[in-house]
Amino acid sequence: MDENDDDGESITQSGLIDFANTLHGSGGYDWPEAAKSGLALAHSVMREDATTIMLLFTDAPPHLLAVGGVPCRAEIAKLSDRESFGGSGPDFIDWISGATLLSDGDRKAQVFALVYATDVQASLLYLTTMTNGNYYHLKSATSDVVSDLTMHVLLAWMGFANDQDEHFNDIVTTATYRNTDGLRDARKEGDSSLRSFMDSQAWRLQSSHVNFNITLSEKAQGHGTTVVVANPRALPMQALEARYANDAEYRVFASKQLAAIIESNASAVGTHPVYGSLWRAICADRANDARAGLVMAFGQAIDRITSETKRQKMKDWLAQSYDFSAVIKDAISDVAEDEHRDFEMRVSEGTAKRPRPDAHVLCDEDRRLFRTLVDYKMLEQNLQTTLQARIGWQPSKSKVALGPVAPCKRCNMPRSVTIMGRGGICGVCESNYDCRCQRCVKLDNHAECVWTNVTAHDDEKTPATWVECSVMTCRAQYVVYTPDRLRVRPKCYYCLHASQPDLGIGASPTVECTTCLNRMIWPNEYRPHDFDEGSFKCPACVTGLVTVIEYETNVTRMREENGSQWLLRNDSNALEEPFNGRSLFHTISSVKDIDSLASNVEILPAFATSLTIQGKTVQNQEALLSCLRGWVDQRQSESGTCTLCFSDLRKTDLRAACGRRGCGSQICTSCLDGWYGLVHVGGLREAVANPAWIYAWCAGCGFAKEFAERVCAQGAPADVQDWRCGECEMPHAETTERKVAMVMRECPGCSTMTEKISGCDHITCPNCDAHWCFQCGQDVGYDRIYQHMSEEHGGWWDDRDDGDAMADQHQPGAGSADPLADYDLSTPISTTQGGLRQGLTSYGDAHFSLFLRKVFIKALGYSDDALSRPIIGIVNTYSSFNPCHANIPQLIEAVKRGVQLNGGLAVDFPTISLHESFSSPTSMYLRNLMSMDTEEMIAAQPCDAVVLIGAFGPVPLISGDVSAINDELGPTNIGAVGNPGMPEAGLIPIPRKLAGQGVLDILRISDGRMSGTAGGTIVLHISPEAADPESVLGIVRSGDVITCDVEGRVIRVEISDEEILRRLKEKKETLEREEAKEGATPGSWTARKTIRGYRGLYMRSVNQAQQGADFDFLTAAGPPAGQE
Repeated sequence: MDENDDDGESITQSGLIDFANTLHGSGGYDWPEAAKSGLALAHSVMREDATTIMLLFTDAPPHLLAVGGVPCRAEIAKLSDRESFGGSGPDFIDWISGATLLSDGDRKAQVFALVYATDVQASLLYLTTMTNGNYYHLKSATSDVVSDLTMHVLLAWMGFANDQDEHFNDIVTTATYRNTDGLRDARKEGDSSLRSFMDSQAWRLQSSHVNFNITLSEKAQGHGTTVVVANPRALPMQALEARYANDAEYRVFASKQLAAIIESNASAVGTHPVYGSLWRAICADRANDARAGLVMAFGQAIDRITSETKRQKMKDWLAQSYDFSAVIKDAISDVAEDEHRDFEMRVSEGTAKRPRPDAHVLCDEDRRLFRTLVDYKMLEQNLQTTLQARIGWQPSKSKVALGPVAPCKRCNMPRSVTIMGRGGICGVCESNYDCRCQRCVKLDNHAECVWTNVTAHDDEKTPATWVECSVMTCRAQYVVYTPDRLRVRPKCYYCLHASQPDLGIGASPTVECTTCLNRMIWPNEYRPHDFDEGSFKCPACVTGLVTVIEYETNVTRMREENGSQWLLRNDSNALEEPFNGRSLFHTISSVKDIDSLASNVEILPAFATSLTIQGKTVQNQEALLSCLRGWVDQRQSESGTCTLCFSDLRKTDLRAACGRRGCGSQICTSCLDGWYGLVHVGGLREAVANPAWIYAWCAGCGFAKEFAERVCAQGAPADVQDWRCGECEMPHAETTERKVAMVMRECPGCSTMTEKISGCDHITCPNCDAHWCFQCGQDVGYDRIYQHMSEEHGGWWDDRDDGDAMADQHQPGAGSADPLADYDLSTPISTTQGGLRQGLTSYGDAHFSLFLRKVFIKALGYSDDALSRPIIGIVNTYSSFNPCHANIPQLIEAVKRGVQLNGGLAVDFPTISLHESFSSPTSMYLRNLMSMDTEEMIAAQPCDAVVLIGAFGPVPLISGDVSAINDELGPTNIGAVGNPGMPEAGLIPIPRKLAGQGVLDILRISDGRMSGTAGGTIVLHISPEAADPESVLGIVRSGDVITCDVEGRVIRVEISDEEILRRLKEKKETLEREEAKEGATPGSWTARKTIRGYRGLYMRSVNQAQQGADFDFLTAAGPPAGQE
């Protein structure tokens, strides 16, 4: 790349960017890519006097000869041309030939493949190995990852060491062959010598021989945190800062390039520390006229970065790469010798005292004491400062590979070693009947639990449910086979029996993962003889899950678990009450021996013990302490925001709004006094005028009544009008009942005390996820909870709930409380009241009709209360033949919950279910039947409202005469009647006989239906369709000229009216002769008059395309006159 493009062989940076902007993605017919053509093109422009560095970005393998396919044959045909790609094309027809040419030919290349794919592509690995390059396997292909890795690879090849971001460790790995013997013996694709290197017969699944010979490094870097290349530049390039210092032309070039990079993408400068050295060199070069402009432009460019992560990253890089001390030293050294001056401090006339480096205002002892006190106070000010810790993850019924297994001698099933007990028996089979704890009591369904979530084919890769022991000192991870029964915080078998030492169970036998530092239960009895605990990795880390997470904490929370020794060395208890929030004056005043304070007190001392968070080791302890020390050394503390006045203050000056621990509303002292300090001596009058309760005027009784409580810094409510207090809103008797104290019940799963304020009796415990009934306290599960409440308690609400009041408001018949009122024969039943009473079946007796309806529907568990509610019908198109609607049952349940919680009765019923690929002949053929069925079902059912759940998912269809597209360009007879059903004209390719002549597009004209996948230029919905004997489209022949004027809205066949009439007459006569033959099948247009069933109804009643292809009797105009 060069700034000038005069020689025509180099390109400018702007030209390259403009070229990249013109590229756009285009889906192909198959997965492999035309990599052979790309390599051939690159080879045609390579030089013989240098090895070309080639970066190959791809997500798919190349077209191998044995795979075949239209795109592959097209590429091979192009490469077979001896003049293609400057004569290089034929050499790249075969992948092995091309790789050998790039490796051993006159024009050599070193290929680095950056591949974003599920598995390692062996064909690309073969190419990089042959050319002494590298294969980088990417788990993410974002622009940042690709550009950063590209820069690191190029700089590593040039010989620059590059410490890179840690996130590369998780998303980039390198692939290599275990054994390369015989790699260069192959001469073409398919040679037997390639058996261990690549499969020429497959491009998706590789053989076991190839997979075994491929190994992935644990880190892309290979060595520490440095990206390495297999064969770097023979002579490393001169360091950029050294070249900048010694080469005047390079100084100008570097300044211009950095200015262009900063203008286009400033964050690119921070991708590699090697730029840091160059940046320091430029900033230190005070003779460079461009220096000031670069520094200013860089600062402004950083501020323009919208991503907070990138902005902070650039600021950190800038802080690390620029040292102001060098600038200061250079400024001093630039002063000429004869300009040096000796500044004297004149004390009095005739007396002079030279300045000394050790002259201070305070003596050394006082200075150390002052620094110690300030450090201590700044540390105290940062007790609430946010710290980012890295700890091991915590599985919570998480699906992870099963890991090591061992056979149980009792159930003969492979079990996770985490639940194996003594004597080769698993924890599911074994029960300690000497212990009466909940874990050891044998359940009634014990036999069922033994065979739950286990098969004889389970191995270490089988998915299993993992949890972590909640005991802080244990935190051991283990497998749970019956996760539905675990409704409390998990506790391992060993911790459950820690309080019973006489059982001899002991502590949990764990091994620690070397990656995430989590502990996994693995009894010694089941460990291999050659087990190395120092190299153990847990199943989660082996399978590549993110097992080390970022955890936000602060010093205060960490002190609760780790104490204060790591924060403060306080020898001889020099500070009697450290971190008590008192002033420095009080602190120093309470110290007994001030002289020894500086030596006895030290913040953040060297601490050998590892810090923990919730029992897990902090893996970035040094970085965490360094961050905390940075706040102290900078004499700063993190600020917080008052949630009332939104002022920024020190976090130590904020208090919980409600005084409870864990409150998320933090407010300042002034707001706290103004909000909660209303009642105090001398201020009772203000308290009456401004109480802690918000009052509003009741429009019913005319008194000021309590409207809302001021809690947790909640803002003032919106203005209300015509508000009524609770006493005026409901009868006095009901008000009295509602003043009864709220009932408290224990959750049957975890014994958590639960208070129900309102709503139905279905309680979902947030602690153990139990679904239980508040009325009786039974845990019946989510599937049976509503049926249980209806059957056992006659409804979902108890007598105190406003749910019943809400339901009563919807009861027809003025809310009669007597369920037998409907059967009072002296009282007529109004069918206009809605609900179950509407649309009664015609038995001649409305009371009998309603009685019979209730008898049948009550068999499903509905109570009188439920049947008195408005009925909301849920019409759906679900069926097992409709995979597009597989989630409809879940949608139905969600709608049901919403309807029932709002006082309605939800009843679902189906209609016809259509799916394009399962509807013969087409889905459009049946859609009118669906609309008729849906309309009639809605009208027949007693519904106050309906919810329609369902939609059509069209799938491209090519059928009938369309399959012969290579023989005609006007696919016809696929109209509404001709097919019947009007199939979609999908992706119809160019006929082979035209494609071979170089035709790229053709105009297709058809009476078929439009599809979103139709490719090329196509005119559809021609009407009348070709099946109609009067249709002009039906008599068009090969060779006829058709004019298609889109702007003029004209489509016309260029034949005379006389010729059209002649052809129509000839067509009718031909049809009549064919149908007159004995045993002949009549054509679709004639046969529709006698066809029975829905097919005949469809063909006789369906309109043409311009009328929507709907049934004529369903339209507003109705069927044609005289047609039944």
